[in-house]
Amino acid sequence: MHKKILFLFAPKFRDFAVDIIRDLIATNPDLQVAGLCMEGERVVSFIKSNLPEKYIYKLWDLDALERSWVRDEVLSPEILAEIDRYLGVGASGQVIVADRRIGRGYVRGGLYWPDSLGDLAEAEPISVPLKYLQGLYKFCDQVFEDFKPDSVFCYAVASAPAVMLGLMCQAKKVKFLRFTSTRVGNLYILDEGFKSKSQPILQEIKSERLTPDSTAMAEQYLN
Repeated sequence: MHKKILFLFAPKFRDFAVDIIRDLIATNPDLQVAGLCMEGERVVSFIKSNLPEKYIYKLWDLDALERSWVRDEVLSPEILAEIDRYLGVGASGQVIVADRRIGRGYVRGGLYWPDSLGDLAEAEPISVPLKYLQGLYKFCDQVFEDFKPDSVFCYAVASAPAVMLGLMCQAKKVKFLRFTSTRVGNLYILDEGFKSKSQPILQEIKSERLTPDSTAMAEQYLN
C-alpha cells in the first residue's frame, strides 16, 4: 500500500477525492496526503475541513502560486533547457498547450473562461507562459523532493499542473494514477499514464493469456 499520495485537487474533484482518501485511511492508518489545490482557498478549506489534520502533510493554493510565478519569476535559460532535458524532448510544449489559459498565445483560436492569467498570457504570449512553466517546474520538483510521494493521483489531465505531474512521475519513476472510463456501465480503470492510453488494458492485451488472434484484434481495436 502506498503511504504517501500527492493529489491534484480541483473543484469537481473535491468530494470524491475526500471519499477516496477516507476509504484509504480505513485500511492504511499511516497514510499521508499532500495536495495541489486548483481554484484557490475554497478547495483548500474544503479538504482541510473534511479530513483529519494528522493525515494531511500539506496543501498548496495553486491560484496564489500561479500569480507569483508570472509576477516574480526571472527567466533562466539554464532552467528552461533543463526542463526538456530532464522531462523529455518537447516537455515544455506539452505543458504549455495543455492549459487553455497559459497556452492561449500558442493555440490559435484557443478559448478559455474569463481569467486574469489567460489575459496576461494573451498580452505577453512569450514571457508569461515561460515564467509559468519555469515556476511550475521548480515548485513541483521541490514538492517531490520534500514529500517523496509513492504515487500521484489526478482525476483528469486538463491543465498544465496535471501534465507537469505526469512528466515528473515518468522522470522520477513514481506511479501516476488517474481514472479512465471503460465505457462498460459506470466502471473505470486506474490508468497509469497522463496520456489516456489505458496502460493496464494494454498490459492485459500483451499478456500470454490471450490467443494470437485475439491479441491482434485487441491491439487493432485499442489503437
